Amino acid sequence: MRHLFLTSAIGTPKVGESIRAKIGHQKPLKTAFITTPIEVEDMTNDRWYRDDRTALTNNGFDFFDYTVTGKSPKDIAQDLSSIDAIYVSGGNTNHLLKESQQSGFIPFIQNFVSSGKLYLGTSAGSIIAGPSL
Repeated sequence: MRHLFLTSAIGTPKVGESIRAKIGHQKPLKTAFITTPIEVEDMTNDRWYRDDRTALTNNGFDFFDYTVTGKSPKDIAQDLSSIDAIYVSGGNTNHLLKESQQSGFIPFIQNFVSSGKLYLGTSAGSIIAGPSL
């Protein structure tokens, strides 16, 4: 079964809990937290970012930070071969799109979701999941 969850913020009350209830996972899900969209952001007011990270932790996602910037399709396939889920953060949509196209991350996501694994996207991470901006 394919799972694609798109939202403006997973840290909003009840959003993370709702996703966990729909998935029904019992063990922590090994998750790549894609930080690429925030690489060019001013993170002085980063409450949304911290709230999203807390919501993931509180709802059974065991995550590690990962950027697709400077990566090749081979790097991404190797680095993310053993994960259960991908979470793509909010932030700068244009930067995320550019780096995703250059690295081959978009085809990786398509194959990842088609194989039945979980994709979560918030804000910029939700936007790039669509067919166009």
